[in-house]
Amino acid sequence: MITDRVSLRISNPDIEEPLCELSGYDLRVRFNFAYIKSLEDVEIASAAIGNLFKNMILEELLGKNKTENA
Repeated sequence: MITDRVSLRISNPDIEEPLCELSGYDLRVRFNFAYIKSLEDVEIASAAIGNLFKNMILEELLGKNKTENA
């Protein structure tokens, strides 16, 4: 079967369960290499991506907690 669906997982090796899955059709990640030219730039971009995901996780957790406590 040929598909353009991409699925990326981050797993916890201790429990062999996925912690996060990125999935979708035509999933694209684009980096602006005009501004990423050094290891420091890569570290800054990586930290920013980490913060983005941290905020998404916290928003979802807080949203679940609001509905569970309502």
